[in-house]
Amino acid sequence: MTFCCAACALRKPDREGLRITRVFDYESGTALEPDTATAVVGSNVNLCMREHVLMDAHKEASELHFDRCAPGVLTFASRDAAERFRNRQGGALHPFNELESTFK
Repeated sequence: MTFCCAACALRKPDREGLRITRVFDYESGTALEPDTATAVVGSNVNLCMREHVLMDAHKEASELHFDRCAPGVLTFASRDAAERFRNRQGGALHPFNELESTFK
């Protein structure tokens, strides 16, 4: 399966048996092994957030209440790169392979 982002894959319902085999470096787009990637969770950058125009029964904009891509999870090839990004954009650093057991 292919997901729009790491956050979406980590929050997929019924993840039993699902194993993330590849993530991508935010800076270069290069494929990374999840065991070597560093993640920034919850920065002010979310690649999947876009304007959602949902209409209610009265043809008025409906508020989006849940997006499984938020907070965003961006992956980096090195901890140094992730720290530089976090210093500019916020968020928390985590080894990516530790996220699979904590996101439910």
